[in-house]
This record gives sequence, C-alpha cells and structure tokens, in this order.
Amino acid sequence: MQVRHLAIDGSIVSLEADSFDLSLPVTATGWAVVPVLAQAHPFSTHPSGYASLLEAAAREVGNIEMQSDDEYALKGGTLRVVTVESQTSVGTTRQLAVGAWDDGKGCLTTSLVSATAERVAAVFDSLEFSSRELGVAIDGRVTARPRAPEVIKEIPGVGVTSIRPVTSDELRRLPRSAGARTAGGEAFRIKVESDAVVVLTETSIVDVMPVEGSDRDEVTAFVGELRIDWASRPA
Repeated sequence: MQVRHLAIDGSIVSLEADSFDLSLPVTATGWAVVPVLAQAHPFSTHPSGYASLLEAAAREVGNIEMQSDDEYALKGGTLRVVTVESQTSVGTTRQLAVGAWDDGKGCLTTSLVSATAERVAAVFDSLEFSSRELGVAIDGRVTARPRAPEVIKEIPGVGVTSIRPVTSDELRRLPRSAGARTAGGEAFRIKVESDAVVVLTETSIVDVMPVEGSDRDEVTAFVGELRIDWASRPA
C-alpha cells in the first residue's frame, strides 16, 4: 500500500509498505513564525472535523471548564476559539485559548495561554497558511527548532510512526556505525531495553514506536518493508 500525506510546512511525505494498512490519517506538527507574535509558535494539522473530537474529549475531563466559544469567518474557512480553565496539580487555575480553523479539507490548530479569543484570531489572521488537495499547510516560515516538522501516523498492529526530515540535529541521535539494511534504508535500535526502532532513509528519519499489544514480528516486518520519501516544498 502506498499513501501520501501533507506535512505542516507543505512537504509531501510518501509512505509505502506492501503488507500493511496505511489508510489511517495523520497529525502533522511544527513551529511557524507568527508575525503578530514576532516569534515561532507550535501548530498542528488534522483531518477536517477534529475540533468536535477535541471538544468531546475535553468535556470528559472533570477538571476542565469551558469559559467561552467564539467563531470567526477567516480565510475561506471557520475559526473556532474555545477558552477553557483547568485546575493544576498544585491547586491553581490555568487558562488556555484553543483555536481550530477548518474549511472542510483539513483543520489547523494551536493554543495560547491566558489569551483572549480575539488574540487567537489575530494569530490565525497573521499566519500565512492555505488549504490544498491533501489538507492544510503553513505557507510562511516553518522552523526546524525547537522541533522539526513532524508527521505522526498510527499503523494498525505495529504502533505509532513519527516522521521527520533528515537534519544534522536528527543525525546526531544515530549511532556512527551502520544500521541493519531495510528496503527503504537503515534501521537502528537505540535502546536495548526498548522495542522502538529508528529508520533512516535518504530524506527522512522515522521513529517506529510499538504500543501495548503490538506484535514484535509485525514490527520487524514493517520496518523491513517501509519506504518513505520526504519531498520538501519548493523554496
């Protein structure tokens, strides 16, 4: 099976593994420079409708209280901003404003601590982003620090994969010796006590993290088949 996904910076990430189900959607994350904030800020993209799932999950948490719920027509979609208040572990309260922009093709989200709905709307208005065939991506500057853009995808029976472009910072994590050869590159087991595997391809570094119930033989087979290409957006 072969699929393509959109990274938050507009890169196209292609995955191929003949024997595995790659149909589940992804979450893409990254840090982008926001002009109105004059600094980089974290964002994530999701399938359309994600805001409703987020709201449902928040309502199930007993220590979160919704303060306000506002909507704005913005850049061809709808921006929904929900402000919430939660109790911290030390008994104080924490206010958070969560924004989710959705146009039916994808959803772009972020949050700001102790911010008003109007401030969140100004962040989305200032940020350069657009919708395309595979979802939503940021057109403005996406930075590699404090964390490189990432595409997170669950593989049934295997676990969770975290895909990032190859950078010098990422390469420093890997052993200097060669890894085990796979169809798409090299595989490394960073920690002896863990079943997690890191796969290095020509254009990407992939963390394959088994979850409870994962079959170790399936994980090994997946790593052996996996081929990934991270095609960066044109400069």
